[in-house]
Amino acid sequence: LCTLDVITHMCLAFLSDSLQDDQYDSLFAASSQPSSLHLVNCTYLPEDLWQYTSLLQLTLSGCSSLTSVPDGIGQLTMLEQLEIRECSQLAIISESVSQLSSLTRLELIHCSNLQELPGGIGHLRRLQELKFEGCSSLASVPDTISQLEGLQLLHIQGCSSLVALPASVGHLSKLQTLRL
Repeated sequence: LCTLDVITHMCLAFLSDSLQDDQYDSLFAASSQPSSLHLVNCTYLPEDLWQYTSLLQLTLSGCSSLTSVPDGIGQLTMLEQLEIRECSQLAIISESVSQLSSLTRLELIHCSNLQELPGGIGHLRRLQELKFEGCSSLASVPDTISQLEGLQLLHIQGCSSLVALPASVGHLSKLQTLRL
């Protein structure tokens, strides 16, 4: 149900109906401040999640009922890695993701309902890796991507609705790897 690898790492893996909502919230309220959190098959993101301000890595995996990543994510200002995988109903990533000033890696894998990225993505000045894979409804990438001064890897694969990248991608001076 829940394993605490070390006090700094927490992985919650359960079926969507394994815990009642109030039990889920209580689990978050009682736990220590992990640096790495992997949420699997969750039906919603608990309100207490945004209080983990020392979180460095957050992975959301198989959360098929999740339709949005809410504004609260912007409170995780120390977050360095954000991975969202197999969240097939995810349609919206809050604009507040642009407040994640420490983010170095952003991966969106098989989020087939995601249609667009927040325009403020260009504010992620420390971002080094940006990966989209199997996001079949993703129709555009904002022009602000050219403001990602530290971007070294841009990986876009299986995004069948994306027909073109902004010309501003050519201004990414530190880009070493482009995979299309």
